Amino acid sequence: MDQCKNDAILEHIKDYSKHIDEFSTQANSQGIWLFISTLGCWSVTIPSIQVIAAILLLCIFVFNSRQDMTDKRAFHEIEKDIKKILIVT
Repeated sequence: MDQCKNDAILEHIKDYSKHIDEFSTQANSQGIWLFISTLGCWSVTIPSIQVIAAILLLCIFVFNSRQDMTDKRAFHEIEKDIKKILIVT
């Protein structure tokens, strides 16, 4: 019985580690493109087009940051769930 609980906890920790790795990879990739796109937005000389480009850039960044994650919860929430499992066992 204890081995099953240990395996479940280990599986949760592996999933958490995978989530951290995915988040880090995604943040690095999107950070580079966000920086390049921001430079492109501010290189435009017409202020109204700058504002439109910045708004579009923000929408694209928010949309991209909300997808492709295996777990949508914050890190501290995942940690709380793992701690609850540890306390219960």
